[in-house]
Amino acid sequence: FDDVRLALECAAFILETTKRTVITNSAFDEENKDHTGERAI
Repeated sequence: FDDVRLALECAAFILETTKRTVITNSAFDEENKDHTGERAI
């Protein structure tokens, strides 16, 4: 169970890091992605 818990914690950490990176990039490139974002949706 320790290995599974460790794997889950690693996955959660990676997900959180990825989310923060995406949010930061979106805020940074907000002007550039405005129009393409609407089309993508």
